[in-house]
Amino acid sequence: MWIKCIALVVLLIACGSSAFAWDVNVAWDDFLNDPALVSGYYLYYRRPALGETTYSIDNRIDVGDNLLFSVTGMQSGLEYCFVATAHTADTPPLESGYSNEACAKPKPTATITNPVDGTTVSGTQLVQVSVTDPDDAAGVQSVTFQINTTGTWNPMPWNAASQLYEANWNTAIYAGQSVELTAISVDPTGFISDPTSITVTVGNNRLHVGDLDGSATRGSPWKASVVIQVHNQFHAPVANATVNGSWKNVSSSTKVCVTDAAGQCTLTAKINKKFGNTVFTVTRVRPGVYESAMNHDPDGDSNGTSITIVRP
Repeated sequence: MWIKCIALVVLLIACGSSAFAWDVNVAWDDFLNDPALVSGYYLYYRRPALGETTYSIDNRIDVGDNLLFSVTGMQSGLEYCFVATAHTADTPPLESGYSNEACAKPKPTATITNPVDGTTVSGTQLVQVSVTDPDDAAGVQSVTFQINTTGTWNPMPWNAASQLYEANWNTAIYAGQSVELTAISVDPTGFISDPTSITVTVGNNRLHVGDLDGSATRGSPWKASVVIQVHNQFHAPVANATVNGSWKNVSSSTKVCVTDAAGQCTLTAKINKKFGNTVFTVTRVRPGVYESAMNHDPDGDSNGTSITIVRP
């Protein structure tokens, strides 16, 4: 007698996805009631999003006598549910009842779109990640990236204008190195994308002063301040650069500052009223190579290396 109900367990043991299709491995237990009766197994699937509430012969796969089967090329973004049955070699075959049901859906896919794999970067680099996840069309994701498998994952906020997840990466401490960037995405239901990685080379940061502005304030002593903007070889502002400078005719001053996200930092000095001016000179910029010959000032009030500030 053929037993109507089969005690199979369907186990979804692995799945992967791409932007267009995804695959899943489905496994189940052997039919233990009477193995001699079993010629093979059928695997059925349904897609709830398409209104498929029951299992039909149209969505049946003959998997032979295997206990593990890879279902490939499944439609992107759709959840698939599976059951298995055992059948005899009769014509037509006798078939058991359905096993328990197990469902799976594709993981989100994270892709690093900027920088491009294999390129050279420097300065402050914008890292951008696109995410494909039909379950989360509104873009509510948790997206992070890490540098050189450090275990420190940096959050990447959603930029509605670019439709990408973005974060700024200060490449300075990796100058001259080959660096791996890895990104992952976690959707609101907890599904985690496979890690996506690229490798870039960080160029030796060639730094120079791109703007030097001075100002003065009345007083006794009077005060001078200078705003320095640091650029890389591409004339882009460089954050977290350390600037050293020197002053003339001052009684006290600050001589070291670190640039902000705009590549700027400020140094100040106090000058005795007997001095009608002070001169500030940039002496060092780091990390990277300080190329003072490239210093410039779009305002024309300095040469980018030194600036004279007159008592007000």
